[in-house]
Parts: sequence; structure tokens; C-alpha cells
Amino acid sequence: MKRKPDILIFDLSEVIIRGLVGIENEVARKLGIPSDGLLKKFGDQNLRELCKGNITEQVYLKNLITEFGWNISPFVIQQILRENFHYIIENMDVLIERLSDSYTLYLMSDHAKEWIEYITKYHEFLTCFKYKVFSFETSVLKSEPESFEYLIQTYNLNPEECIFIDDNFNNILIAKSIGFNTLHFKNRAKLVRDLIKYGVAL
Repeated sequence: MKRKPDILIFDLSEVIIRGLVGIENEVARKLGIPSDGLLKKFGDQNLRELCKGNITEQVYLKNLITEFGWNISPFVIQQILRENFHYIIENMDVLIERLSDSYTLYLMSDHAKEWIEYITKYHEFLTCFKYKVFSFETSVLKSEPESFEYLIQTYNLNPEECIFIDDNFNNILIAKSIGFNTLHFKNRAKLVRDLIKYGVAL
């Protein structure tokens, strides 16, 4: 690494705010079934198609309900999702605001158009991110090297001057293979320690 990174690229879900994790308990309660294994059903090929912008949230939810025979309306699941999106991980909003004073922040997320429209209106602190890159706009996911190549080419980035932060270790491996400095997010305290090791001023 030739210089201290001055660009921080953050994942959104399960790093800054909740994504799907956490909805399983309320959905299970509404359905009257155990929550074990329920969350996994939300993360199949349907989710990939949703996050690539190939289907709408409504189609995604209807597909799930039909596939698993759930007695629940798409609207109810929509409301559960949006309530879950309100939750900020461990005061990460405060850390993001502090970092934005000295560093260029990017938000890079596999997400649905309808969800991001809601989230960005609800969480005003997300304006701290100078650039936002969403999979539903690029049609590629972070599990695909093309997503990071798109980032480099579109914003003329040098990966050595960036730190990519994500809770998904597979995404970390992909980013590292492209040349990015990476931090695997576990919790806020560990992230702060890891950033300091990179010379990031907090």
C-alpha cells in the first residue's frame, strides 16, 4: 500500500442498518410457524433477481408467498421489512458522520430499488456518502468481480487508496482479488480498531 487510504467504501445492510436479518421473527409470528430456517427462504434466486433490478419488490414477495404457500399478504411483509430498515447497527450513523468530515465515503450495496428509495428517505445521515452504487442500477452484485471493476472504471478509483467494508466474507474475497484493501465487518468496535490500524483518523 503506497499511501493511507482516503476512500472508504461501505456495504449497507447488516453493516450500517439492518437488511433482511431480523425479519424472520416477525414474519414467523404472523405465519404462526417456527422462525428457524425462515430467513434463508428470503435469500434465494428471487432475491438476486430483485437486487439486479430484474423484478419488482411486489413480484419478489408474491413469488415467495406462492413458492412456500404462506398465508400472508405482500403488504404485511413490506411493512415488516420497512420497520426492520429503521434499525441502525451499533450507532454506525455517528461513525459515518464523523468519517465523512475527513474521507470520501462510498455506499456500495446489493439492494432493491423500492427498498433503497425508502431507506434513503428515512435515514438522512446517508447523505454523508458522496457516491452511492446500487446493484439494481448496475445489474451486477458484489459476488461478481464486474461490480468492483464497474466501481473502478466509473469513479476512476485506485483500489490501493480504498478500503472496502462488508459483512459478507465472499464479497471481501472478491474485492481483495481486484486489489482493494478490505475489512470484514463483525461489529462497530472491531471496525474502529481495524480502521485505526490502516491509519484512518477517528
